Amino acid sequence: MPLVIEPSVLVPRPDTETVVEVARARRADRGAPCRVLDLCTGSGAIALAIAKELPAATGIATELSPAAAAIARTNAELNKLADRVEIREGDLWVPVAGERFDLIISNPPYIPTAVIATLSAEVRREPPMALDGGVDGLVFYDRIFGAAREHLEPGGALVLEHGFDQADAVRARFEAAGFRDVTLVNDLGKNPRVTSGIAP
Repeated sequence: MPLVIEPSVLVPRPDTETVVEVARARRADRGAPCRVLDLCTGSGAIALAIAKELPAATGIATELSPAAAAIARTNAELNKLADRVEIREGDLWVPVAGERFDLIISNPPYIPTAVIATLSAEVRREPPMALDGGVDGLVFYDRIFGAAREHLEPGGALVLEHGFDQADAVRARFEAAGFRDVTLVNDLGKNPRVTSGIAP
């Protein structure tokens, strides 16, 4: 899938393909209508890939950075998906207040603040907003779970990418929020990378 990538967005990596595969697998009837939400969309790569994989899906992708949101809109146009994937600017859930979805996906910032300075030069060139997950790297997961059930239809799926060492912490949040069928999937490098669950 062609994508325009500029310094204001995270460079999509092969690990994130796992998010799309898990999201697709969570939809048993891939031809059925489906409302999808992608939080922290960045370049729009996840939202657009899922729209291609689920041809009856329509989606909203939220993004705090105006520059990143502009790139996501460019990529939606480039892939002829602008009529099915709407990019909304704003902080996490704010742009979708009162709305519900069948599938919610996110690859939020998840690197602990103190760790960012120790990363490779390649990763440190990424926009800090796309990396910094707060003191423990889990700030965005707490915010996601704070409102996820309000925005998911009963039986809807939540699919989250996370750090390889955060799987237990993310699973605990799924279980505390009452999600069922909580499942962990490894990425292409065989590292724990994507946890998903079904809303009650």
